[in-house]
Amino acid sequence: MASVRNAARPLVAALLAVAMIGPLSWRGAEVTAAEPRATTRTVTIPASAFNPMSDIIPYSRGVGCLETRSGSGAFLAPVFFEAPVVSIRKVVFYVIDAGPGSIQMELIRTQPAEQKTISLGSVLSSGSSFSMQVITLSELSARRVSGAYGATLSVYLPAPSRDGYLFLGAKVTYSY
Repeated sequence: MASVRNAARPLVAALLAVAMIGPLSWRGAEVTAAEPRATTRTVTIPASAFNPMSDIIPYSRGVGCLETRSGSGAFLAPVFFEAPVVSIRKVVFYVIDAGPGSIQMELIRTQPAEQKTISLGSVLSSGSSFSMQVITLSELSARRVSGAYGATLSVYLPAPSRDGYLFLGAKVTYSY
């Protein structure tokens, strides 16, 4: 019994040393904690989420597209994120612009407590054909959106769909 106790003493001492000092590195390798990686997500804002800024705009809104029936119109849609603080990477807009004018799309940050509305960036479509255009907004004046702010997308259609203007939706890519 005494020999078992005497044999266990060096083992216990070695375990205590490793616990207090840390494990020995193997050939110079050091043990470090992994840094947390940023999570990147994309949220889709369908055309059906956009609401007119005025009650007098004659428009049609379906699951897949937004259009004015006569004249021009501005539309807004809130953007909701799954984290309390995010960094917006880019916004991708999907439009059809076959007319002589341009569809204007904008990312807006609201600060209700300060009664401020700040444009973070905007892009314009260019008339081409009745095929879909993918327009990316990545140059932003600020990227951070937190619980103190709200993010909103704005779309301005210069003329009705019969003149070649349709808004199809948007995707916002962000990380947290």
